Amino acid sequence: MQVLESSIEQSFVAKLKKVGLVSIKLNLQGTRGWPDRLVLVPGGVPLFIEFKRPGEDLRALQRVRHDYLRSLEYDVETFDDAEEAFQHVLDTAAISE
Repeated sequence: MQVLESSIEQSFVAKLKKVGLVSIKLNLQGTRGWPDRLVLVPGGVPLFIEFKRPGEDLRALQRVRHDYLRSLEYDVETFDDAEEAFQHVLDTAAISE
């Protein structure tokens, strides 16, 4: 059974809520390729996260958008596992579960 991107994202959001962290779904009308979530990490650190199904690669436009965000020095990460994404947020925020 193939894991859906949406189920990975939902699991990630649930994990964040359990520790009191917030993420915003980026569903920008008229523009494609932006990361799925903006996580508001304590200390004023914005973290952009893209979710993919295991084995799935970024589309060309997604690579362009991610490279643009990185050129502005934003942290942009891609994950195919909710726990790995959650752990990255905890590490970035320097907090423990």
